[in-house]
Amino acid sequence: MKKRLIASLVVAALALTACSTGKSGTNGGNSNFKTDSLTVSEDFDLQKLDYTVTDKNSDHEFVSNLVDTLLENDRLGNLIPSLATEWKANDDKTVWTFKLRDGVKWYTNTGEEYPKALTSEDFVTGLRHGADFKSNMSWLLEGLIKGYKEYCASKKTDEDWAKVGIKTPDEKTVVYELTHTVPYFETMVTYGVFSPVKKEFLESKGEGCKLGAPDPKKCDFGKATPDSILYNGCFLLSKYQAKSEAELVQNANYWDKKNVHLKSVKYIYSDGSDMYAGIKNFEAGTTATAALVAAWKDYDVYLEKYKKYAYLSMPNASAFGVIFNMNRKSFKQTKYANDETLRKNTREAVLNENFRKALRSAFDAVAWLGSNAPEVVAKAQIRNINNFPDAGTTKDGTYFELVEKAFTELNGKRVNLKDGQYPWLNKEEAMKYIEKAKAEGVKFPVHLDLPVAETRKDLVNKANSIAQSVKENTDGNILVEPVLMDRETLTNVAFQLADPAKADYDISTFSGWGPDYADPKSFCDIFNAVDGTYLKNMGLQPGDKDKEIKDKIGMSEYTKMVQAADKVTTDMDARYKAYAKCDAFLLQKAFFLPNSQQTRGLAISRVKPFTRYYAPYGKNTNCWKGLELQNKMVTAEEFAKAQDAWEKARAASKK
Repeated sequence: MKKRLIASLVVAALALTACSTGKSGTNGGNSNFKTDSLTVSEDFDLQKLDYTVTDKNSDHEFVSNLVDTLLENDRLGNLIPSLATEWKANDDKTVWTFKLRDGVKWYTNTGEEYPKALTSEDFVTGLRHGADFKSNMSWLLEGLIKGYKEYCASKKTDEDWAKVGIKTPDEKTVVYELTHTVPYFETMVTYGVFSPVKKEFLESKGEGCKLGAPDPKKCDFGKATPDSILYNGCFLLSKYQAKSEAELVQNANYWDKKNVHLKSVKYIYSDGSDMYAGIKNFEAGTTATAALVAAWKDYDVYLEKYKKYAYLSMPNASAFGVIFNMNRKSFKQTKYANDETLRKNTREAVLNENFRKALRSAFDAVAWLGSNAPEVVAKAQIRNINNFPDAGTTKDGTYFELVEKAFTELNGKRVNLKDGQYPWLNKEEAMKYIEKAKAEGVKFPVHLDLPVAETRKDLVNKANSIAQSVKENTDGNILVEPVLMDRETLTNVAFQLADPAKADYDISTFSGWGPDYADPKSFCDIFNAVDGTYLKNMGLQPGDKDKEIKDKIGMSEYTKMVQAADKVTTDMDARYKAYAKCDAFLLQKAFFLPNSQQTRGLAISRVKPFTRYYAPYGKNTNCWKGLELQNKMVTAEEFAKAQDAWEKARAASKK
């Protein structure tokens, strides 16, 4: 993905709603409960269906179910065949060859078979279309696939494209030629930018869709309408209406239909203002999964009622944290910044390492997460490292253990960085950092605007929590100012940023990251000073621009470390250790403060545990393939047994 940003407005557990009107029985069963369809309540809209261009998780929620990739992950997270049935690399892993599955067809959104079947040329078209339309993932392919970067900067003629490293020896073979050794490349092809597009259909969607002559204003391919793409995945998008609803229906002719157990999936838009909506639907006999929300005034009543069934949802591969706007230009959304002196104080403060560490020491992340969850859930959500546990394991330990060791060496004392621990909170340390920052010219108090979605009571609670803990633990020297705004405004100023100058905040907890492939680089690269995806969220320009700021906060040095780690390609133990040092350096310089996973919570459910395909990276993390529903609620004991069996099976599959 230009990797993807994950909106943190996702609720604690997806509201999966089966189409039923029956009442739940006291034993957790429901005789009228339909197990072949569900509805998902979401608080975001589909932006586009152009899966070779988008990097937004809100789009991947849909397209991951509509168009398959060369490979996918099974329910244990292992790579398995999808559109490709076999694959191999040459000795130095610079050339990768994929053999396509026979008999895969394309379909329209109404299920009509397209005249031409899937061929290797469709992957060439997909890659070129993404380059033509300046895919948000192009940065990932530049310097990876031979000639790709040069093509993007060219006149985009057929002659220019002929130099790009994707070849089709025959209709069933796709070959990628890389600029350097990439040992994890097979995990990258699970993402949308590598997906196929049928050329004849693409160019039928407008004169601006023609390969080599792109004009987005005259191209309707991939618009947010069901008929804008062709389908070869497990579902078809039958209906879409912005800020209302969308519906997927099973692709009756899907090549792997036996592993698709839902006939339909309906998405209902919700702004999240009704905190009881999920449990109301569940108790009406229509909801397959609901979260138990600690912010409810009668939370204890529900917890007692469902004590036999409530279980803690699984950890995930995402990482969220506090993002600093290092070069704020916009001040339309503010509580304080009309005062030029205060504005200047804040700018100087966020560029100061000791100030950032003071904020980290003052921020009670457990209380922040616990404002809407019990303590056991809040602690379970904690993540102190900007990476994911499956990033890589060596003979000396897991990736997170490697980061912890590297940080101990860098920091001079051991800090427990494991999930579920929050080692930073310390008022005494916060005040020491404040004194150091004062000595370096920072003037206090410092005000920090924090954007908040005004319709989300749970997020307002969290914003008030961080404001309270930081104020108390700094004796009022740091004042977090929650700025309430509507969801659309918040999205524009803190998430979907085309221009870093439009980042209108001082700190944000709104965005997070999920891995795009199985390597720590997927996370470490987002803070690359040259082209990292988080540059915009930090108010920074790419390339050599804003170099003084990048040097001051440590980002330039970090980038050199990341680039050096990426050159280690044959000794994977050494590679993972080099990246672990990068993650430790990020923590030491504190220009990003990781603190949590994407929301976990206590859930009650009628989903059969661990049936859904599990993808810790790539776009298929959002696919409904494999998921099964059942009539009766899953008990906590049943879930624990299923989890234990799944973890053992997963460990055995890695040997």
